[in-house]
Amino acid sequence: MPFSNIAFRKAVNGIRKRATGFFLLAVLFLAVGFLQDAFVNYQIHKTTRLELNESADEIASEIKQFVKTGQNLLKPCRYDIIKVILFSSRPAKENPKHA
Repeated sequence: MPFSNIAFRKAVNGIRKRATGFFLLAVLFLAVGFLQDAFVNYQIHKTTRLELNESADEIASEIKQFVKTGQNLLKPCRYDIIKVILFSSRPAKENPKHA
């Protein structure tokens, strides 16, 4: 028999120690991964909230400026941007103006 009982027990104890260390290392990596995920999610939400607040402030200031100057917000523009986009995005053969 190549292994005696003592050698077999030493081998099993060595494997247990390594397995325990490997398990603890895996738990450590898992915990670090969860912390990184939570940190990144927090930063994304924080940045998004700041950018949306800045946009809302800019829109509010533009509305105040329109109200202050007495301009009608619903007044049609000189150039309708939707028509510009529609007619400029079509190929020439489909656009009746360029046929």
